[in-house]
Amino acid sequence: MLQILFVLGVALLLAYFSQNGTFSVNISNKTKIDVPLIALICLLGFFSGLRTNYNDTYLYIKLFKSADTLQNYLDTNPGIFENPLFYGFRNFFRNEISDNHHLYLVIFGFFTNGSMIRFIKKYSSNFVLSVLIYFSVGLFYDTMGALKQTVAIAVLTYAIDALLKKKYLLYYIIVLIAVLCHSYAIFFIILPIFTNRP
Repeated sequence: MLQILFVLGVALLLAYFSQNGTFSVNISNKTKIDVPLIALICLLGFFSGLRTNYNDTYLYIKLFKSADTLQNYLDTNPGIFENPLFYGFRNFFRNEISDNHHLYLVIFGFFTNGSMIRFIKKYSSNFVLSVLIYFSVGLFYDTMGALKQTVAIAVLTYAIDALLKKKYLLYYIIVLIAVLCHSYAIFFIILPIFTNRP
């Protein structure tokens, strides 16, 4: 619990610096590197990815260590609603890239937290408060305990970007990718109906 409180405190401090442009580096008139934002994503990504226990962490590690080859997984003919992209990536990573479960979890930690923090920063009027809410509603903790679901949520943040730009084909392609990670993302197919409606 003390570790989480420390991470929360540092995260809020980094969010404050990012919101106020403190420690940002100007590369040119149009390009600025938000160093506190990068540090925030690194903090959350490493904390989430290097965990040794939390919620279903033990199960994710166990399933990763026993993952079969990608070809053997594909031979089972997984259905579209059986999270084939998530499981296919796990099997491919375990057998073709590395059998280090920490590296596997770090990649997901960076992708999920990086995508969601980027989204929050882009659309929030008060980044510090939004980061506090990100912790308070449990979404950060879910990146450690509900891997499939938060990967799908992270993918869907890019779908929202496409939807707001009225790029509907790209939106549905991204939603399909999210569905392949977790089937509940299918509910996003109706979201364009509510565009510009109260």
